[in-house]
Amino acid sequence: MCYLIYAIYQTYVPRPALTGDDWLTRAIENVYSIDRPYNCFPSTHTLTSYLIFKAYRSAANIARPVRFFVACTSLLIIASTLFVKQHVLLDLIAAMAIVEGIYLVI
Repeated sequence: MCYLIYAIYQTYVPRPALTGDDWLTRAIENVYSIDRPYNCFPSTHTLTSYLIFKAYRSAANIARPVRFFVACTSLLIIASTLFVKQHVLLDLIAAMAIVEGIYLVI
């Protein structure tokens, strides 16, 4: 679904210039070098994380601590895409809407 949207509607998320030489700045530089700022709407990071979150949350046969761990990890991944400036809020909302739509259809 995301790649169909990317083929029709290409987006770009401008990223700030990084200053500093600490390990966090280098980590973000590494992310930027691997993950280009194109085709960001909707966020595939968010779509995948939110889909896994919903699947684990609704699975009764998975232990509660595991579901909690998956929920926390998924939410951290989603939040990190905003903090690292990989996506904007609308990218996340669109991805979550697609997941909700998939859940309604299935």
